[in-house]
Amino acid sequence: MERHQEPGDAGDEDDPSEHEAARRIQVEEGMLRQGLGPDYDRYAASRKRLVPGVW
Repeated sequence: MERHQEPGDAGDEDDPSEHEAARRIQVEEGMLRQGLGPDYDRYAASRKRLVPGVW
């Protein structure tokens, strides 16, 4: 019996929602850097991201 794979399942490497989420994060971080400057850079450097230790 073949399992139906839903978007976002492991192995679905071309899931556009992952790309969209990554792009949105980049845009939002850019806005924070622009608005808060070095304060945000210091804050971000001391925090984990989406996948701790990876990104």
